[in-house]
Amino acid sequence: MKLSFTFFTTLILCGCTNILISEDNSSEVGRLEGKMSVRSPRFNGSAFIDWTYSKDYFKFVVSSPFGLPLAKLEGNKDLIEITLPPERTQTTTFENLHHHIGYPLPLKHFTFWVRGMPNPDYAFVGDDTSFDQDGWSVSFLKYEERLPRKIRLERDNITITLIIKSWLV
Repeated sequence: MKLSFTFFTTLILCGCTNILISEDNSSEVGRLEGKMSVRSPRFNGSAFIDWTYSKDYFKFVVSSPFGLPLAKLEGNKDLIEITLPPERTQTTTFENLHHHIGYPLPLKHFTFWVRGMPNPDYAFVGDDTSFDQDGWSVSFLKYEERLPRKIRLERDNITITLIIKSWLV
């Protein structure tokens, strides 16, 4: 059974928005909560997300509508540890993550993209509302304060939409 089926089973939309931000949005430490949906020819689903990040570490937790963890991705720039119930753990790299979850997930860029900017380590083409980077088209559909609230990521025939409910940066 594909990991992606387990990764996004029985999930629904969520509500309210809270934002706590520093003077600028360039912080390399933060946390966000929200919803992520994935649409592709092979898979459609959505989940609650809780993502904590720093310059050298991240933890990305995917949960059901009842708050039960469905998956946890935790790691650094070199390795990602994927944990699925019941305590099944695998280790991979950013480049091979799609083999484990069934579709590409650009986690190495999230720290920048969720703050409305391209990853400075990769070339990009675009402006403040959208850009193309590392094979992805990134569009910022809604902002609140100085941070994106709704982001659409597209690559090939996959669309990932992030709706950010709360921020701590």
